[in-house]
Amino acid sequence: MPRLDLLNVKGSATLETGQIGSGFLTSYVENIMKNEAEKPSASLGAQIMMASELGSSIVVLSIAGYFAGAWLDGQLHWSPYGVIVGISVGFGLGIAYILKRSNDMDKKS
Repeated sequence: MPRLDLLNVKGSATLETGQIGSGFLTSYVENIMKNEAEKPSASLGAQIMMASELGSSIVVLSIAGYFAGAWLDGQLHWSPYGVIVGISVGFGLGIAYILKRSNDMDKKS
């Protein structure tokens, strides 16, 4: 029988054609769970701190964008477009920061 190789994050699982079913799925999921269980997990306090840092980054950058947009509105008389653009840019920067931090954390683990 021909064989199919299915790659997962930690390694590979081999499947013979015709064996796709609940038995394969169960062993595949067990393999993934075993690999996840081997990873050292961070403490609860560290996880809470990281979540609050990432959440507050969006809030702080959006508020900074609001004030920058309000200043721009006052200088160029663009009201309300400066505030809208400022909040949007701040929110986008917050999302970009979260993505960068999550990629950095993935590389460390």
